[in-house]
Amino acid sequence: MGILMMPAALFAHRGYSRQYKDVSEYGWLHFFLSPLYFFAFTDFMVYCFHRGLHHPVLYKHLHKLHHCYKYTTPFSSHAFNPCDGFGQGVPYYIYTYFFPLHSGLFMLLFVFVNFWTISIHDQVDFGGHFLNTTGHHTIHHELFNYDYGQYTTIWDRLGGTYKPAEQTHQFASLTHLEDANYEDPVYRTYHEEKGFLAGRFKSEAEQHRREKTQKVAA
Repeated sequence: MGILMMPAALFAHRGYSRQYKDVSEYGWLHFFLSPLYFFAFTDFMVYCFHRGLHHPVLYKHLHKLHHCYKYTTPFSSHAFNPCDGFGQGVPYYIYTYFFPLHSGLFMLLFVFVNFWTISIHDQVDFGGHFLNTTGHHTIHHELFNYDYGQYTTIWDRLGGTYKPAEQTHQFASLTHLEDANYEDPVYRTYHEEKGFLAGRFKSEAEQHRREKTQKVAA
């Protein structure tokens, strides 16, 4: 994936993009507003690219590998076909060819994007209806055709592909343990077979089954 990105980085280094190094060229106001412009532009573009990758032809050959990880972890956040990862990284470079952006700020934003990508795969949900969080992205991995967004849910809402985070099996089981359905195959597969908090949840599941067996026997 890095090799595929090299031409865009090389062209930028040789001055073909609108990246700049001297803040005085556009001023401090533009410098501090640039992240807002960057996130607004790339949020829309990534939504379009990501949704396009779910076309049957592209999905089968490019994006399917990432969706092999139905139950997300920080490690699965960067598990892509190289061409898939390249395609989803293109919007960030495209931005610098249309809009001025400080080169140092661009690097910081790119690092932030990677941390954000990890955060929406890490099963630690911080809530939010308009921010695309772990809950929303978990739905995307469970149901495939919903919640394509990167940072916000705005384009999913406008595009008719939005589902609330609370509708995911994983999110519900993590936030409402007292209501967890241990007989739900999705729950059982996730917590027992995939090993996420395996000891605790497997023990609880076994206890639940023993109690159920005792009730039936009585």
